[in-house]
Amino acid sequence: MWTLAALAALSLAARAVPSAHAPSRPTRHQPCRLAAPTLADLKVYELKAVCRAKGLKVSGRKAELIARIEAAPRGVTPVAPSRARGAPPRRASSSSPDAEAAGADTSGTAAARGAPIGESRRAAAATEVDVVDDAEMERSELASRRASRRAQRREKLAGYFSEEYSKLVGDLQADAGPAFSRAFGVEEVSIGAGAALIQIGRGGATRQYQESVHSRGRCLAWCKSFDAPRGCGVLIDLASGDEIAVRRAHLSTSPSVPQHARVLYPGEFIEYDPRLTSAADSADTPAAERGLVSGLLEWPLMCESVARAGLVLVGTD
Repeated sequence: MWTLAALAALSLAARAVPSAHAPSRPTRHQPCRLAAPTLADLKVYELKAVCRAKGLKVSGRKAELIARIEAAPRGVTPVAPSRARGAPPRRASSSSPDAEAAGADTSGTAAARGAPIGESRRAAAATEVDVVDDAEMERSELASRRASRRAQRREKLAGYFSEEYSKLVGDLQADAGPAFSRAFGVEEVSIGAGAALIQIGRGGATRQYQESVHSRGRCLAWCKSFDAPRGCGVLIDLASGDEIAVRRAHLSTSPSVPQHARVLYPGEFIEYDPRLTSAADSADTPAAERGLVSGLLEWPLMCESVARAGLVLVGTD
């Protein structure tokens, strides 16, 4: 028969000896020890966050991110904020000497920590410059090749045109005979009883007439416009292309032509005295400046011929 004292002793012994199957519980004096996580235990987005905090490249696979983090120096590398393109540079603000010293210390530490990153950035910038230079060189070479090919095509087309033109003009000259020489002012002269032929330039009928007009002290022009109610107009010299003012009193007509009918028609060719260029542009024309404009070969002007025939040209009344 067990006594009450023996039962109490057995219960105390059972409580003191731990069971083999019962889990061990930490006591107050024995804290829990957890295993430290490694880089391999982190997720990809967590590794990218670490790379971004260190200022590293965030693209790549998980193994590349782990290798990049392990190769980088410990700690967070501060990265200066990049200025937006086109934004004005920040103005230097005045600060105390202590703040400047602290800033210099911080910048030096950041430079020491980010030396490899700076070198990689400089290398990347140099590579980008080289790529831009190569692209610009390729564009310039392509433009030069295009210009060269265009010039060659134009030269070839010009050669074809010259060949066809020479052939056509040569055939025309052979078919026309002496009429070609008279029209173009070229005369063939035989030397040594036809042993050789030379071409001598000779002025055509128009050039001979111009020389005759200049020998008489006259000039050739055509009427650009003439205002019949006001009695004034503008002439264009055939040699110089200058504009010359003309008035009704400068026209050489017979007294039988009415005053209002003394006009010049646009496009009419005339001869004029060089004194017309220095004539006074006034209503009172001196007698010495009258009759400075006449028809070709000093024939009557068109207005006088129209008045004699009693005709009225369309658009002149």
